[in-house]
Amino acid sequence: MMGIDADPSRVSAIAEELRQIPEINCVVLLLGRFNLLAMGLCTNIEQIDHLVKARIRTLPGVQRVETAIFVHNLKYEAGVAKIMRRAEHAEDLACEASRLPNSRRKRSARKHAAPV
Repeated sequence: MMGIDADPSRVSAIAEELRQIPEINCVVLLLGRFNLLAMGLCTNIEQIDHLVKARIRTLPGVQRVETAIFVHNLKYEAGVAKIMRRAEHAEDLACEASRLPNSRRKRSARKHAAPV
């Protein structure tokens, strides 16, 4: 998880640029300590270091990035904020739809369409 302080005039542009980074799966505009929150899946500390130093801090308007690494999950409701790679998301939706009664499959497929 990365809290990002940014120049207020650049927040929307930075959010859009963060959306384009494959390792980042969630970008949220915030009120409070940070302007933006970005979350994603990294496999090691070196990948996080490279992501922050080379891809995020270099964006025009980014003033500070603070990282927080999840070490133990006490509660995670996947229906609220599912964090996974896009291919996994599509597979998960297909599995979820296959468990629904036939009449609900079409509604669920429209409701949970994977982002492209």
